[in-house]
Amino acid sequence: SFDTVEGALTAGGTLWGPLDFDASWATRERMASTKGAAGRDIPDSTFLVNQAALRLGTRLLGDWRADLAGQGYFGRRLAFTDSDQLTYANVSAYKDLDRLSGDFKLEGPVLGTRATVTLFAGRETYDVVDSLASQSDVYYTSTSSDVLNQGAQLKDLVAFGQQQIVFGLDWRSVAATTALWAVPTDAPDYKSRARKQPYNPDSAQDSLGVYTQAGLHFWDGLLDLSLGARTDSLQLRLLDTPYSPDYSAGEQSYASFNPSAGVQVSPLSWLKLHSTVGRAYSSPEAKQLAGSTTTVLYDASWNPYNATYKSNPNLRP
Repeated sequence: SFDTVEGALTAGGTLWGPLDFDASWATRERMASTKGAAGRDIPDSTFLVNQAALRLGTRLLGDWRADLAGQGYFGRRLAFTDSDQLTYANVSAYKDLDRLSGDFKLEGPVLGTRATVTLFAGRETYDVVDSLASQSDVYYTSTSSDVLNQGAQLKDLVAFGQQQIVFGLDWRSVAATTALWAVPTDAPDYKSRARKQPYNPDSAQDSLGVYTQAGLHFWDGLLDLSLGARTDSLQLRLLDTPYSPDYSAGEQSYASFNPSAGVQVSPLSWLKLHSTVGRAYSSPEAKQLAGSTTTVLYDASWNPYNATYKSNPNLRP
């Protein structure tokens, strides 16, 4: 529907010797506007998405294996959400989104255990493109965002017959910057690019987690137990942000301990009883600790009003 075209290609196999690969590409394009409230065309509801992925892997000595993989996502004229577009038929903002990521994985036996080392990195950028309220065919970039992340994971699996214990270490670093531009007023070209204070400060977050997970099996699957625990140390830094005198650079550190447990009983071949308990954490984001956002919403009669969201510097995981 809406003149949507989709296509995909996949390939994989052995290149030569121990070297193998997987490759894929997919595209989706909507070339006609969708319909919103009262059957009206939703402006700028066409879009184009291309995705690609490639993995190269090889077997190494001693039952070791290495894999190198990369993924890419490239979206143009994307709606924020389908529900937003269908509800607010007069909203013509969209975003262009690029996402690149890659990882290297090395896996093999170490002193009777199974070890895995993973390194990864990625970058996501997007621009929010809006149109002038007074001239809907004039577009400008209102917001830009750039998020970089990198990290490493180390995991070791120890097996004793049917029993397994996993030990792991996670490290991740994320840096995010945001730029906001004022509505251009230099008619008729509308090429002005005046920066202003963004909705949230630039930030960086580092986390280090250590965890263990045990899978215990008894009486040929009659009873299965899962016991785990994870502790994380997090550091969130609010950075000096251009055009943002209201934001103060600072640093906050947190620690979180999260246990978990599960049990499964299989008294009959067709009956399984399962229960789990545990806790997790959600780390506050920079925009939740500092900054504010004002969004234009519409009531049932399509009258606009401003909704302002304020931050809370006292949030904890």
